Amino acid sequence: MQNDIFDGKTREHMRLRFTGPLDMRSRKVVGYAWSQEGSSRSIIVCLRHAVTTYGACRLFYCDNGVDYQKVGKGARSSAWALEEIPPEVMGVLARLNIEVGYYLKYHPSPSL
Repeated sequence: MQNDIFDGKTREHMRLRFTGPLDMRSRKVVGYAWSQEGSSRSIIVCLRHAVTTYGACRLFYCDNGVDYQKVGKGARSSAWALEEIPPEVMGVLARLNIEVGYYLKYHPSPSL
Protein backbone atom coordinates (compact mmCIF):
# COMPACT_ATOMS: atom_id res chain seq x y z
CA MET A 1 0.00 0.00 0.00
CA GLN A 2 1.07 3.60 -0.37
CA ASN A 3 1.74 5.89 2.54
CA ASP A 4 -0.87 8.64 2.43
CA ILE A 5 -1.36 8.87 6.22
CA PHE A 6 1.92 8.63 8.19
CA ASP A 7 5.06 10.80 8.18
CA GLY A 8 4.13 13.62 5.85
CA LYS A 9 2.23 11.55 3.26
CA THR A 10 5.25 10.68 1.11
CA ARG A 11 3.33 8.08 -0.96
CA GLU A 12 6.12 5.53 -0.64
CA HIS A 13 5.27 1.86 -0.16
CA MET A 14 4.67 0.63 3.36
CA ARG A 15 3.43 -2.47 5.17
CA LEU A 16 0.71 -2.16 7.81
CA ARG A 17 0.59 -4.44 10.86
CA PHE A 18 -2.66 -5.92 12.14
CA THR A 19 -3.10 -6.51 15.87
CA GLY A 20 -6.20 -8.35 17.02
CA PRO A 21 -7.06 -10.33 20.15
CA LEU A 22 -8.79 -13.62 19.48
CA ASP A 23 -11.46 -15.06 21.77
CA MET A 24 -10.19 -18.57 22.57
CA ARG A 25 -13.68 -20.04 22.87
CA SER A 26 -15.41 -18.67 19.76
CA ARG A 27 -12.24 -18.01 17.70
CA LYS A 28 -13.60 -14.57 16.90
CA VAL A 29 -11.43 -11.47 16.60
CA VAL A 30 -12.89 -9.20 19.28
CA GLY A 31 -10.85 -6.04 18.62
CA TYR A 32 -8.43 -4.73 16.04
CA ALA A 33 -5.80 -2.10 15.33
CA TRP A 34 -3.86 -1.27 12.18
CA SER A 35 -0.48 0.41 12.68
CA GLN A 36 2.73 1.12 10.85
CA GLU A 37 4.67 -0.94 13.40
CA GLY A 38 3.25 -3.24 16.06
CA SER A 39 3.79 -1.93 19.58
CA SER A 40 2.24 -1.82 23.03
CA ARG A 41 0.11 1.09 21.81
CA SER A 42 -1.48 -1.01 19.08
CA ILE A 43 -2.16 -3.75 21.66
CA ILE A 44 -3.81 -1.20 23.96
CA VAL A 45 -5.95 0.20 21.12
CA CYS A 46 -7.27 -3.21 20.09
CA LEU A 47 -7.77 -4.19 23.75
CA ARG A 48 -9.76 -1.00 24.33
CA HIS A 49 -11.95 -1.84 21.35
CA ALA A 50 -12.55 -5.35 22.71
CA VAL A 51 -13.28 -4.21 26.27
CA THR A 52 -15.72 -1.48 25.23
CA THR A 53 -17.57 -3.87 22.91
CA TYR A 54 -17.58 -7.12 24.93
CA GLY A 55 -16.39 -6.22 28.43
CA ALA A 56 -13.15 -7.13 30.18
CA CYS A 57 -12.00 -10.72 29.97
CA ARG A 58 -10.93 -12.78 32.96
CA LEU A 59 -7.71 -14.15 31.43
CA PHE A 60 -5.51 -12.78 28.63
CA TYR A 61 -3.04 -15.17 26.95
CA CYS A 62 -0.13 -13.60 25.09
CA ASP A 63 3.41 -14.31 24.00
CA ASN A 64 6.60 -13.21 25.76
CA GLY A 65 7.34 -10.23 23.51
CA VAL A 66 8.51 -6.96 25.01
CA ASP A 67 5.29 -5.19 24.04
CA TYR A 68 3.12 -7.80 25.76
CA GLN A 69 5.35 -7.74 28.84
CA LYS A 70 4.79 -3.97 29.00
CA VAL A 71 1.00 -4.33 28.69
CA GLY A 72 0.92 -7.11 31.30
CA LYS A 73 3.24 -5.46 33.82
CA GLY A 74 1.84 -5.92 37.31
CA ALA A 75 -1.09 -8.14 36.30
CA ARG A 76 -1.91 -11.24 38.30
CA SER A 77 0.14 -14.34 37.35
CA SER A 78 2.84 -12.22 35.74
CA ALA A 79 6.52 -12.14 36.64
CA TRP A 80 6.08 -8.74 38.28
CA ALA A 81 5.07 -8.31 41.91
CA LEU A 82 2.54 -5.55 42.55
CA GLU A 83 4.57 -4.14 45.44
CA GLU A 84 7.52 -3.47 43.12
CA ILE A 85 5.57 -1.33 40.65
CA PRO A 86 4.24 2.18 41.23
CA PRO A 87 0.64 2.55 39.99
CA GLU A 88 1.53 5.02 37.23
CA VAL A 89 3.76 2.46 35.43
CA MET A 90 1.43 -0.48 35.89
CA GLY A 91 0.35 -2.19 32.67
CA VAL A 92 -3.10 -1.89 31.20
CA LEU A 93 -4.06 -5.47 32.08
CA ALA A 94 -3.27 -4.87 35.75
CA ARG A 95 -5.34 -1.69 35.75
CA LEU A 96 -8.29 -3.60 34.29
CA ASN A 97 -7.77 -6.41 36.84
CA ILE A 98 -7.23 -8.98 34.08
CA GLU A 99 -5.10 -12.03 34.77
CA VAL A 100 -2.35 -12.62 32.23
CA GLY A 101 -0.99 -15.95 31.01
CA TYR A 102 2.16 -16.13 28.92
CA TYR A 103 2.90 -18.85 26.37
CA LEU A 104 5.97 -20.97 27.01
CA LYS A 105 8.94 -19.72 25.03
CA TYR A 106 9.17 -21.41 21.61
CA HIS A 107 5.86 -23.26 22.19
CA PRO A 108 2.63 -21.99 20.61
CA SER A 109 0.31 -23.51 23.24
CA PRO A 110 -0.82 -21.63 26.38
CA SER A 111 0.30 -22.44 29.90
CA LEU A 112 -0.04 -20.75 33.26
